[in-house]
Amino acid sequence: MHTDIYNLLLESPDEGTPARLLRHVFPGSGEDTEFGRNFLHRLLSDDARFSKDSDSGNWKADTDNHFSRDFSRVPFVVVDLEGTGNSPGRGGVTEVGAVSYMGGEITGKFEQLVNPGSPIPPYVSRITGITDEMVADKPPFAEVLADFVEFAGDAVLVAHNAAFDVTVLDTGCRQLLGRSLDLPYLCTVELAKRTWPELRRVALDYLTEHFELKADDRHRALADAEVTAGVLGKFIEDMRGRGVSTIEGALALLDEEEPRPRHEINISQQCLEALPRGPGCFRMTDAGGDALYVSRSDNVAEAVLPWFVGAPHLSDRQMGMAASTRDVVVKEAGSETEAAMIEAEHVRRYEPTYNRGSKHLPRPHFLRVTLEDEFPAVYVAPRLRADRSLYLGPFGTPGLAEEAARLFAARFGLRTCAGELDVSPEFKACELKEKGRCSSPCDATVDSQSYAQQVQEFRAALDDDAFDVEKVLGRSSRRRSRRSSASRIARVHRKQPLQWYGQHFLAVLPALNGGRMVYAVAWGRLAATFTLRAASDVEKLEQWFEALGTEPPDERMMGKVAVSTSILADWAVKHGGRDGSRDGESMLRLDLSDPGTMADACRQIRAELAV
Repeated sequence: MHTDIYNLLLESPDEGTPARLLRHVFPGSGEDTEFGRNFLHRLLSDDARFSKDSDSGNWKADTDNHFSRDFSRVPFVVVDLEGTGNSPGRGGVTEVGAVSYMGGEITGKFEQLVNPGSPIPPYVSRITGITDEMVADKPPFAEVLADFVEFAGDAVLVAHNAAFDVTVLDTGCRQLLGRSLDLPYLCTVELAKRTWPELRRVALDYLTEHFELKADDRHRALADAEVTAGVLGKFIEDMRGRGVSTIEGALALLDEEEPRPRHEINISQQCLEALPRGPGCFRMTDAGGDALYVSRSDNVAEAVLPWFVGAPHLSDRQMGMAASTRDVVVKEAGSETEAAMIEAEHVRRYEPTYNRGSKHLPRPHFLRVTLEDEFPAVYVAPRLRADRSLYLGPFGTPGLAEEAARLFAARFGLRTCAGELDVSPEFKACELKEKGRCSSPCDATVDSQSYAQQVQEFRAALDDDAFDVEKVLGRSSRRRSRRSSASRIARVHRKQPLQWYGQHFLAVLPALNGGRMVYAVAWGRLAATFTLRAASDVEKLEQWFEALGTEPPDERMMGKVAVSTSILADWAVKHGGRDGSRDGESMLRLDLSDPGTMADACRQIRAELAV
């Protein structure tokens, strides 16, 4: 698409009006509207071959640009981000490091720690060395991003795995600064893959060793940016040896070696223009109406548009999917949680080609005890399943869930190894037996009856209202780190009961076009859903509660609602497990033996509906 437009403007400079270009981008449907002009800006602004006249708004092909200049005349900014370990847009940035690079020399440096606004997982701190204490008094990402944008100027961005860094920067610019990043970029991962096919790996550590580059303080942003600049220098040397001295020539060479799917737009401008900017679930469909991809977002338009402006995170496969898309069908929602519920149902119903497994589902992380096994094991599960296992949680991070599994298993002598046991007295037990942290059913040290008693003691402790998590788990170790973990697990337990099967609450969320969506969770599973528009509708909730009873259902714990219940568990983690309102959402606790708790909940919901 970009090359077609560039050639068009070279041949016919007068064709650069928004109306003409939009008819080229959206054949048969392009028209000059505010949305259309904004779309052109997102499509072309980060390509140095194009410039826009500020007065007329027309575009032209810039023949003297960063892409056409000799490498020695191109200003590069090599950037690296460190974060909390999540995907772009879902996790906090903890550090930004960058170097300006021109003519083979580093000419400037940028380094700043960032307060991500959320705890840094321990495993991330172990890799980067960045701790919560180090970032506690540092500026938020919005302030650091503004300084970085000023440092970068109009340079060509370079990153190792630009799909991540450029997407985070561009998303941050849009959400925090009210503008797009508007910078061309190169990815050293892609350059290495396509110009040095003899390399076995393209990880930065491997390239650093392969090219014998100096690397101090790896996995910190500035150090990684400096190493990446060295890799860029090697790439430029290699290109010159092939007779290529410009970025434009390099990209053409890459296309020859491994052609990338064309960036094609076969969807109408009107379809994209009509996308809502609120929460919802969207389904991308092909010419026959079959589902290609289903996803959700709190801003549907901002989630869909990057598929059609050639966002850096799109793979070849995803570019092909975008080219096949002819329509986007949207189901709007009152909240992101409701959108997640719709998404799960639509993935099941439409079986979209490009959705992979259960990646669309949240991962709230539970401690799972496999009660159906003869010798139940304790380990971490990323979500609930439709089985008879005991689930504790949810926990906010996998690290805390893993620590809970270790501490609970050690306290009650339960195994943490995977799979069913083939018990034999001749089997050599692992080190946990020697440390007194497992009763060792594998080598028949304990029989199934005695082991079942250990499991029963564990369950009885959880059912005891006086169960002191911090005291019980902390006493099993003198190590400060384990006592600290016990304190964190106890805080989770104070916010909400650890035994998920024993949780009862109402998740009250904004409904589309007013009112409230209420998801009723009883015995740790989604039991009913209500859409309430008026105070009189609350009677439906009261009738449901009266018919519920105080005994658990005689069926599998999760049944067919495991997916929906996992989504609500993830919501509970993000809500913090606290009662009361937060950002227009409420968690209202229920005691099935006390009708007064339901009466209080209904009174609050009626008050919200009356506002």
